[in-house]
Amino acid sequence: MKNAMQFSKQLLTVILLISFVMSCSPEDGDIGPEGPQGPQGEQGIPGPEGEQGEQGETGTANVIYSEWIPSGFASPITDDFDQFELDVPQLNEVLQDSGVILVYARRSTLIYPIPITFFGSLDENYNWRLLTTNDDIIAVRVNSTDGGVIGEPFLNDEYRYVLIPGGQEAESGRSMSTQDYQNMSYEEIAQLFNIED
Repeated sequence: MKNAMQFSKQLLTVILLISFVMSCSPEDGDIGPEGPQGPQGEQGIPGPEGEQGEQGETGTANVIYSEWIPSGFASPITDDFDQFELDVPQLNEVLQDSGVILVYARRSTLIYPIPITFFGSLDENYNWRLLTTNDDIIAVRVNSTDGGVIGEPFLNDEYRYVLIPGGQEAESGRSMSTQDYQNMSYEEIAQLFNIED
């Protein structure tokens, strides 16, 4: 009986060892390097087109600005007043009634908003107005503030207009008034509306 139990223990030990050896496979071991990338698979069938999105809010894409236009003033001006006209084909009654019109003069690297008045040795007032005879002309004007002959006008380099249709909003999302725009420097307007020189 003792021999039978000993034989059973040995048989059980042999079975366990065989099971252990059989459970190990030659594939087990360290992970080898990744193989090369396979070829691109075929493109799948496109899905259905999505619905049209809602109309976005008015942006700054409709802001219109001219190139820098050479001055049309006489040189020299032999009177106490002169004007020249800027043809603005995009100007219309809707813009005149609800939009903002800005005019700037450039002398060398400095940019001045119009209207502007220079006193002292210059005594010149620059302004602009829309011609009532036509809806697409801005008249840029200069007059002497002391009634004398102007001579060589101080702002006699280049001019630019900027048209901001009604409904344009600032980046902050708040609506800006004509007064807000007129109180801004040219540099602020150019940055706000991505105006390039």
